[in-house]
Amino acid sequence: MERNHSCKQGIPCQSRLLGHRLHRKKLRSAIALRSARASVDDRDKQRCLHHGCLTMTVLTLILLPSSLALSADSITYRHACEKRCQFLTWFHREMTHQLWLEELRSDHRYHPPEQLVFTPGFLGPKPILPPGWEWDNRWSLKLYHPEAKYGIRKQHPNGSGQQATYNQCGRLILDGISAGTADKVSYRVSFMGHQREDVKPYKLARRLDWYWGGQTFTDMYLQVRPPARP
Repeated sequence: MERNHSCKQGIPCQSRLLGHRLHRKKLRSAIALRSARASVDDRDKQRCLHHGCLTMTVLTLILLPSSLALSADSITYRHACEKRCQFLTWFHREMTHQLWLEELRSDHRYHPPEQLVFTPGFLGPKPILPPGWEWDNRWSLKLYHPEAKYGIRKQHPNGSGQQATYNQCGRLILDGISAGTADKVSYRVSFMGHQREDVKPYKLARRLDWYWGGQTFTDMYLQVRPPARP
């Protein structure tokens, strides 16, 4: 009766004192764990800001041995250097194999008209397709020739092709990425060959210019795939 009376008076008994001590110990452990997690989160955030993406950093550490683990920036730089060497190899090869281009440009039948002729239409003036040519795909025009409104193509007997693009007024575009270019492999001959020999090198040149800055690689591409001339 006296023990119960002492507990009622607010004097903690031995069992309640032990419970308080355990509670305080758990509380300190929880605070320490939370602080440790916060510290790890802060370090991860700093690593994410430094490397650009935490996911890329984690994948780099998982996929590469610790001795070869590099930052995301280093991997991107190495990849860009490899692609640059690949493009330069293609460029020098094309500079020494231009017989197809000489045959294409020396034949005046494959010189596009400088100005398209328009005829009245229900929705406005409509361009007339030049004889011997075919209309280009509008989707590819928007994708690879952003300032071109109209495009025409013509296949050469040697398997190459000539592309020409025109602005809103029907004027032939003579330079820049919107100009139509000579194709080593006409898409009519081989779609995959056209992609391999003409489209993929162009995409690679644009990507390299985006990474290194300027338009050096695009200009090199246009040396071996020159724009159409009237």
